[in-house]
Amino acid sequence: MPFLEVHEVERRFASQVAVDGVSFSADKGEFVSLLGPSGSGKTTLLRIVAGFETPDAGHVIVGGKDVTFLPAQKRNMGMVFQSYALFPNMTAADNVAFGLRTRKLARSEIRQRVNLLLELVGLGEKGSRYPNQLSGGEQQRVALARALAPNPSVLLLDEPLSALDARIRVNLRGEIRRIQQTMGITTLYVTHDQEEALSMSDRIVVFNQGRAEQIGTPQEIYDQPASLFVSGFVGTMNRLTASVAHRQRGICQLGSQPITIESLPDDVQDGDRVEIWIRPEGVRIASAEEAAQENSIEVLVEQVMFLGARYGIRAVIDQAGTLMVDVPRQTVAEAFEPGDRLRVRFEEPLTVTKLGLSSPGTGNDGVSQARA
Repeated sequence: MPFLEVHEVERRFASQVAVDGVSFSADKGEFVSLLGPSGSGKTTLLRIVAGFETPDAGHVIVGGKDVTFLPAQKRNMGMVFQSYALFPNMTAADNVAFGLRTRKLARSEIRQRVNLLLELVGLGEKGSRYPNQLSGGEQQRVALARALAPNPSVLLLDEPLSALDARIRVNLRGEIRRIQQTMGITTLYVTHDQEEALSMSDRIVVFNQGRAEQIGTPQEIYDQPASLFVSGFVGTMNRLTASVAHRQRGICQLGSQPITIESLPDDVQDGDRVEIWIRPEGVRIASAEEAAQENSIEVLVEQVMFLGARYGIRAVIDQAGTLMVDVPRQTVAEAFEPGDRLRVRFEEPLTVTKLGLSSPGTGNDGVSQARA
């Protein structure tokens, strides 16, 4: 049985629907990220779970108990805000101890708990410092320790790293995940950063215009996007236009070039236009031997970008669209220049959808996972 359940939750503001019938669950100790662009409803949903907003419909259930209309202070949840919300006139230790003191615990118990948590977040030597004496990353660690101090049943984090620079964000997200796993606490994490969600989560709920567009593991979200929105929002996706030349043999035309696809959506016919999706890392430069084989596609190099550990090649397939290719630095990518022609092969399964569909999945809805 899931530990946290969000069931058909709705929230409206005037004429705007902020959360539109969202349902998902989280097991005990699971880390679930709510991922989406600004205004997609993820923070409103988090506030409903926390008890700061009341839904117009639906239920929030924690540990088998319906807490939908329970006041926030009675839900036993820890909240970490984007702005840290630390008390400036209190030391780090006093900030962490604040929630414990309101519960009138013994001083010795409070001191022990505070010291334990400051050590856990890597601030064992800085408990006597005030917020203005701490870096942004250190302040966020204090906010995390304060949220964890009362031993909450659910930890809620609202874009906690968005105000920090990139290097600190990478380090701190690893620390948050380590602490969450150490404590085994059920966690909801709001972010618009796909890399954060992919690297930290057990599962991801992708939000779009108030709806849960897709729910799945990071691998499922990345490798099997369920809609055009998810494919474009999470990672980079090549979307190539083709036409079905011979459905039974799986032959499609990418511009003037044929490509054979093992399986096509059930509802496509000869002459139909389809869209082929593949990630840049699923395309590779064909070897000299492969260049003469079937399903080797010629492209025109438009730009070669040095990206540190890899090169990015942007190329054009005549009448089919632009193709991005991720190439390891050890290859011959640097030998290519704009205007060159090269041949590439598709190495990963292709997602094929009949042109015009906006919510692909699997089965008979017009989409299939196919290999070229």
